Amino acid sequence: MKSRCCSALLPRERIRGAVAFCSNPKRCKTFIRRDKYEQSVKLYWVDTKISGKYEEEASELYRETITGEEDVTEATVGGTMNQDDPMDLGGETKEETEESEEEDDGASRSHKPKANKAIEESAMEDIENVQAVMSNLLKAQGRLDATSKRLTDLGTEEAQEASDKLMMQKSNLMKHHDDLADLKSHFDGHGDFDEKCSRAIMEDVKHKTLLKQGKAPAAKAAPKVAPKPAAGKRGATGKGGASKRRRTDGPVAKALVQSVVKGVFWFDNEQHWFLLLWSSECCSEHRVSEKHACSLMGAVWEEIKGLPGAESLPSADIIQKAATLHNTRHECRLGDAFEEMKLSAAIPISYVDVGTGVQHPVFRVRDFLSSLSECGKSDLLFCGHPECDYEDFWEHWRLIQPQHPIFSKHARKDRLKWCIPVFVYADEGTSQKRRGLMVIQFQPILGRGSSRGEDLNMINNSLTTRFLYSVMTSHTYSGKLKKNKPLLKLVEHFAAEMGSLFEEPLPMKCANGKTRQVRLVCLGLKGDLAALVKIGQLQRNFQRDTPSKTSGPGICHLCHAGQEGHLWHKVTFNNMSSMRENLEPPWIREPSLIRLIPQSELHKPQFFQLDLFHCAHKGVWGDIAANTIVALYEYNALGKLSVDKAMCAIFDDCKEYCRENGLQLHMTSLTRGAVGWETASSFPSACWFKGADTTTLCIYLEDKLREVLPTISSENKPYFETMLRMLGNCNVFMRTLYHASLWLLDNERSAAISSGMEVIKDFKRCALHAFKEQKTRWKIQTKMHFIGEILFRLELHRRQKLPSMNPLATGTQVDEDFVGAVCSMSRTVSGRKIHPRTLRKYALALASLW
Repeated sequence: MKSRCCSALLPRERIRGAVAFCSNPKRCKTFIRRDKYEQSVKLYWVDTKISGKYEEEASELYRETITGEEDVTEATVGGTMNQDDPMDLGGETKEETEESEEEDDGASRSHKPKANKAIEESAMEDIENVQAVMSNLLKAQGRLDATSKRLTDLGTEEAQEASDKLMMQKSNLMKHHDDLADLKSHFDGHGDFDEKCSRAIMEDVKHKTLLKQGKAPAAKAAPKVAPKPAAGKRGATGKGGASKRRRTDGPVAKALVQSVVKGVFWFDNEQHWFLLLWSSECCSEHRVSEKHACSLMGAVWEEIKGLPGAESLPSADIIQKAATLHNTRHECRLGDAFEEMKLSAAIPISYVDVGTGVQHPVFRVRDFLSSLSECGKSDLLFCGHPECDYEDFWEHWRLIQPQHPIFSKHARKDRLKWCIPVFVYADEGTSQKRRGLMVIQFQPILGRGSSRGEDLNMINNSLTTRFLYSVMTSHTYSGKLKKNKPLLKLVEHFAAEMGSLFEEPLPMKCANGKTRQVRLVCLGLKGDLAALVKIGQLQRNFQRDTPSKTSGPGICHLCHAGQEGHLWHKVTFNNMSSMRENLEPPWIREPSLIRLIPQSELHKPQFFQLDLFHCAHKGVWGDIAANTIVALYEYNALGKLSVDKAMCAIFDDCKEYCRENGLQLHMTSLTRGAVGWETASSFPSACWFKGADTTTLCIYLEDKLREVLPTISSENKPYFETMLRMLGNCNVFMRTLYHASLWLLDNERSAAISSGMEVIKDFKRCALHAFKEQKTRWKIQTKMHFIGEILFRLELHRRQKLPSMNPLATGTQVDEDFVGAVCSMSRTVSGRKIHPRTLRKYALALASLW
């Protein structure tokens, strides 16, 4: 019975019963067979009920007797004949006998395939058990390692001999493991049988025999917090107990760490003493695995170990360790070696309950900052800011949110100078098999500035300016049954820690050597609109637009936009003000970030900050650039060219423009797909990957339109003039913000407001022009409303004479880089332990950069 196609013959209940009956371990070898032509299809034995009647119609009886009265010396009874008897009693002739023998031979040969089939079935069952045997081998190898380590710690000769024997047995086990792995991979790749297949169970017997020779105790359960290395271990001390200096501070050690983190071999040191070479295959993929790194270190050590003074080289210990891991085929333990030799940040991993039945790893905020303090890296949090900078920040914030609890609890006791304002950030990146990976991190608001402004947190490597809390794969929290509950539980743990750090200070050593009682004050959640909706459980969000109805639940968590009587695309100051009257909270139940972190009661919805990067660079500003490119082609501003040739001409001209003006362009080509114009009826939109290309394209297109404007006909010239004016205001808006500091000056704020409002007005004019010409261009999307929200807040502060924070402070340009780096790390670790190993790899990357 084929289980996949017998539903028409038997009911499903009978099928399930038959499969369960045949799958019993006692009957599986006799009641289950594989299909002759499709080895992946199993055949189950089914006993069907047969009814009938049998009647005996005739019978035959044959008797043979011989009687005689003569005296004989020999007689044969039974009707058989002697060989020399000439009588023919109906027996077979010689020819018939030969034919019968041939038939018998054929019959005997016909039984051989059945015997071979049974052997194949047995081998197939053995192959299915190979994975379990290999898992047992690895468990046994771990037990032998633990026992050998304990014997080594004893320090006696007998213990050392026993340890050596265990290591020999372990090498035998790993040899059996590798043989089985090769056998399994060969079968999976070719699907044929090999004589070694029947040895799968024999290998299991061998490894059990080896275990009997060296009985090892069961391995202890993994601790929830990363254990601290013991001070008395042999690897950390010499014979006399004195501390042994580890030689891991050379350029090769740094290169090895950075190669594992980044996936390529490189190091920036002018006095390096040898050159790292890597294979052409690795060069093409730009990836270096831990196995490849250990093999290179093994080759290096093999060549230099005989040279005088090789063991005293700055990186000798880590090179020897990597070479040993390569020889023992334990390259996956390279990360443990980095932690043992203090090449990784000593941040303990803790575990929290997220409702999945498995404890989830996190870097607790208090543990993270304590580790920075112990390592003398507290300035990663302070970013070089003295006490007066924090006092000045809170004086500005008091004017914006005077009801915030920090002013009632900590202002009177002179604690504001060591209250660090932070943002939390959450976004989903791409991990293994293109699956999502949610990354949660926090960052200080006061940073080292930008390339032109001060105090913004936009320069230096993002891995050192943002601090990872945890990661979670999408299949862990998403789905109809889970409904983001594990993710929300994880965010709740983070919010509880932030609330604790608001109340209870954390002692940290400053750069001057003094210990300060530091508190963290979380002022908002950054992220794209999708992340805000998911974590904040916002009922009014951008996904709830109802274009076919006059009213809906609302698209904005800050106002009534999208509800009846409130047009979300009308972003004038008076309309935006009216949409804030009698406003209800945007959630049914307060999210944990609001409930557990002290907030101003009047500004709770504003905790979920709007992201200028996704609203402008990846939103309205990007759509402006895409529509302008399409307009250049449609109105033959570049000559009568085909679509593909026009796109290539614009891209080549843009590259040359960037080369002459020192701009950066990340895209490698410009196509119809890149501008979202797959068909003539499509609305152009920004579909390029890098949001930074939007800024470059806007600068280029402004000069390009100014160049081609004299060639445009008088009928279409007003349309192009509107686009030119709009691009100019886009560039003024972005240039103003990027050149400003954390707090905007009055003239900077006025310039940003006026240029931003002009962009929105000109966009609507272009949309009206396209509508009159019956073209699908200049689509007005909900992101335009969120641009209006950013401008409304600036205008409100200007009218109330309050300071305004630079909208770039809540932008996610640098945070996107952080998420990309963490997700890249997650793609190079084991999928079964992706959460803790990604955290460990981040700690390794952080130590290589600070």
